[in-house]
Order: sequence, then structure tokens, then C-alpha cells
Amino acid sequence: MSSPGTTPRRELRVAGFFRPQHARRIDAALEYLAAARAAGAISAGAFKLLLAGVVCGADRVANICGTYGAFLKRWQPNTAGPFALVLPLPPAGPLGRAHCEDANQLVRRLEQPLDVLYIDPPYNGREYCANYHVLEVIARRPFLDAAALRRLEASIYGKTGLVPYERSRYCRRRQVAAALAELVAAAPARHVVVSYSEEGLLGAEEIRQALARGLGVAPSAIEHHRLSLRRFRSDADGRSARLDGERRTRPRRYRQLEGRGRDELQEWLFYARRPLAAAGRTA
Repeated sequence: MSSPGTTPRRELRVAGFFRPQHARRIDAALEYLAAARAAGAISAGAFKLLLAGVVCGADRVANICGTYGAFLKRWQPNTAGPFALVLPLPPAGPLGRAHCEDANQLVRRLEQPLDVLYIDPPYNGREYCANYHVLEVIARRPFLDAAALRRLEASIYGKTGLVPYERSRYCRRRQVAAALAELVAAAPARHVVVSYSEEGLLGAEEIRQALARGLGVAPSAIEHHRLSLRRFRSDADGRSARLDGERRTRPRRYRQLEGRGRDELQEWLFYARRPLAAAGRTA
């Protein structure tokens, strides 16, 4: 309470990932899908399509700046509209297959030669799981029974609702180069392409050496291409925030690389071709 003659202090309202009305609708959709799947009321294809629609629809109204590493403290304009399913378009080309497992183990079971192996691993110590954990939980919900759901809810921790996950070797500075070399060596692929950030755990020469070891070629055979990109940022220089009536400027700090613009970064693309005999092909 405020004393007579003083101005009441404005309450700081903290937002979250979803507005309450959106969260209720997302929960209702997931509960329906879980019940319908258990009762066999919808086909497997319809179930997957609707679940994809819930995930995409939730992402449209999420109060984030790009990833789910944290939510924003103010409700953003995209959260003002209603939650609705966003059904993905049917594939126009050949059907693919998705796997959820360790890629280094998966490639060891692939017997058919691959034309291209494209690798886009995490490039720093933060797992993709930590950046998209909310969508992961939404996608898992209809597959969980009551006991599994209670275990999941009990495992959630932290202000942003993280769930435990195993940290990948690709997010460990001392293990990433060996993991990359092992993946390339085990994959029966003729062509290998790696996408990586210049701000990553590995330097360009370390990537070149790892690919050379995995493919059994000379490091000079690895092509290295650089693409200049604009750094993704959720704010601008000098962006200010008003907290409890007090205006405070909290600029973000970014490392500006020598000879580059303020927000200029490079994406690295490495290309290599495995010798025909090693790829299991004939001339």
C-alpha cells in the first residue's frame, strides 16, 4: 500500500512463454490428442498431422525472441491473437524419414550408400534441447500416460521450465572434434557438407583436420567457403527497459571481429568428397 499523498508504485507484471488463454487451449488440444490416440479414434497419420499443427500453432503465439532459452518480460504483439492450429503443407517431393537418436550411432546402421551427408551440429556449449525444450514437451505430451506425465512434470526445473537432458559431445570443447571425425568416418556418404559458425567451439583448421581424418583424405582436399551473414539479435544498441518506473539502459555486448561490421558474422561451409572405393561405390 502507498501512504497518503504519494503515487502508488506501478506493479511490474512478468510474462511467460504463453498467455494463460493460449496455454489452456494448447493443453486442451494435447489432452484431446492423447485420449483420441489411446482410444484409436483417429488414424496415425491424422494424429501426427494434428500434433504438428499444435506445435506450429504454439510457436506462433510464444512470447520469445527466437528460441525458448528464455521468455520475454513483456507480452509481444504476436501473443495478442488467438491460438489456432497451423497445419503443415503436405510434402511436394519425396518423403523423408526423421530419427530421434545419436547421429553417431544411427549412421553405423545405414547400409545403403548416401549421396550427401549434411551436418549442422550445435556450435557452442548450449544444446538445442535447452533452446527448444518447450516445443519438445508439447510434442511428447500425447505419447505419455498419466504416470509418465507426472514424472515429466516432476523433472521440470528452473524459471524457464527446463527438463533434464544428456549433453551432446558436440557441445563439449574437448570432445567435439573426435565426434565429428567419427560421424564422417562411419557414414557411407559420397559427399559431406558441414555448416558451422565462426563463433563456435572449433576453429576452421580443427574442422578441416577432423573431416580429413574421417574421410581419409588430405586436409588440402577439404573446401572451405565463407558466407557473410547479419548477426541475429533480439534487441538494438542502447535498447532501454522501464522497470518499476525507472528507465535503465542495458545494452547487450557482442564481440566485434576484426575487419567486420558491427553485426557481421560468417557461416562456414566445408565440403569434401570421399574416395569412391571408401564410399562403397564403383566407378
